[in-house]
Amino acid sequence: MYDLKHLQDRAEIEDVIHRYCDLTDRSTYEGEHLLDSLAEIFAEDLAVDYGFAETFASAAAWIAQWKRMRPDLGRVHHLYGNMQIRIDGDVATARYHVLARHSWDNGDHWHAGAVFDTGLSRLSGRWKIASILLHVRYMDDPFGRIAALPQHQKHSFVEHERQASPQNRKAP
Repeated sequence: MYDLKHLQDRAEIEDVIHRYCDLTDRSTYEGEHLLDSLAEIFAEDLAVDYGFAETFASAAAWIAQWKRMRPDLGRVHHLYGNMQIRIDGDVATARYHVLARHSWDNGDHWHAGAVFDTGLSRLSGRWKIASILLHVRYMDDPFGRIAALPQHQKHSFVEHERQASPQNRKAP
């Protein structure tokens, strides 16, 4: 049975994760300035691995990467679900699934399914995201938008596509 403190922590963790989603999505509709607010929910020494050719070791570096990527992403809409949160004092982990849809005015779109493994720390009384690891599970890119991304942005998607292609699958 969970006590009230545990439930409060869980709600605060979910709020932080959903704020990450909301700010990144809204930035593609309302403007890059919203990405600056990510600093409020990230630990300064945030570690991020989205499977790109590079990883990121600070909140400032990850926010700068989002600003570089944003123009190429179209309008973005993420849905998070199946959230599993484990809390141990002032640290926590959250695993959750994501469906992401990217769309452009000309009708082009792509979507992907993935799983996030996120580490959180309570810093100065507030939960902050300390690490993010993305596992792409599938993607659909009928208009070739991912192939057109700059190399530093498409590594994880191209690698996933190669691994998931029919010729690389083993028969059950």
